[in-house]
Amino acid sequence: MDKYNYEGKVAETLVEVLFKKHGYLVKKFGVENQLDIGLDMFKTTKVKDKSAKESVAKFMAIPDFIVIKVKNEQLKQLYIVEVKYRTFKKYSDFEASIKEGGDIYKQAEKYKELWDGKVHIFLIAKIKENSDKKYDELQTYYGSVNLITDNKYIKSLDKKNYEWLQEEYFEEYKRYVDNFYRSK
Repeated sequence: MDKYNYEGKVAETLVEVLFKKHGYLVKKFGVENQLDIGLDMFKTTKVKDKSAKESVAKFMAIPDFIVIKVKNEQLKQLYIVEVKYRTFKKYSDFEASIKEGGDIYKQAEKYKELWDGKVHIFLIAKIKENSDKKYDELQTYYGSVNLITDNKYIKSLDKKNYEWLQEEYFEEYKRYVDNFYRSK
């Protein structure tokens, strides 16, 4: 990931704060948080040894966060989360991205293989052309890599699909998403 990718970094921050406001512990986990200075070296260095190559591939695919819910001193939930931001020209481009061969599908496939399907993808999608709307649509999607690869589908993040969402925090999150990405 380009460490100067503003949209991606802002998406990570928004998702991190959303989880924290809902009482989750969030630990930054991604390779950019582990290496930072050496990241460019790993991207450009050729690795010939097969075992080393596989290790580097897994290392480069470290998801962004570990998200933990503790209640009464007991671990209740643990998620491994990868955050993505994408702009799509039209809704059909978004749909194509989660179908076999599409960008989000390929990302999900990679995480499924390297992390045993234990990764969840949080996608903030900006869809520029909507036939029924005069403005860009901003939507957040959330789902396991298994849901994406097995069903070519990802759920919209809303109260109907995710009961843990508290209305006030979710509305605040949506306002920040709208304020930042609508102008881009």
